[in-house]
Amino acid sequence: MDSFNKTNLQNIKDIFEKKTGVHLDGKKPFPSFKMAMIMAAVLICCLSTTAFAAGLFSSLSGDDLAISAVYEGNGVVSVQVENKSDKELHFQSALKLMQWTASEEIKPLAEKKVAFSNTSIPAHSSGTMTIDLSEAYDIALLETPLVGNDWYYFILTNNHFVFGQDWMCTVDFAEPDITPRSIPNSGCAR
Repeated sequence: MDSFNKTNLQNIKDIFEKKTGVHLDGKKPFPSFKMAMIMAAVLICCLSTTAFAAGLFSSLSGDDLAISAVYEGNGVVSVQVENKSDKELHFQSALKLMQWTASEEIKPLAEKKVAFSNTSIPAHSSGTMTIDLSEAYDIALLETPLVGNDWYYFILTNNHFVFGQDWMCTVDFAEPDITPRSIPNSGCAR
């Protein structure tokens, strides 16, 4: 008797496909070794990112801060930060400048960067971070008074604006333009 070979296997597959209408392709049902290694590497990256993020300052893990901003002029803003946590806070050199009523981000001019200094605040201490917007934004436009009950605010982050790792901070570049209400004459004489 002849030994079983690839031709025999192919003949059996052809007959099976003809009788059942099911197409049998030559793909292996399990991923190859290469695919298994890629999946393992992706899994390791995901787990290490999660482990790294767990050690970052985050309001979701109970870390707390107090933050306020003062416009110094010429595009420079001083941000006072009180770190009330046991973890050191490292702000990234990234921000979003937003307008309250429009809920829109004010886009920077061209590709110039905002300059940051003093972005690390030790645990249980206070510090002043300085943000220079002069090279990135139209300062004359920002210093134009906003109408009514409107204001600008920053969104600052220590981890790419991930939920729980971003903070809002209002900033006034100019006093708002509030039109005084006129009180109609009631017709009563005093």
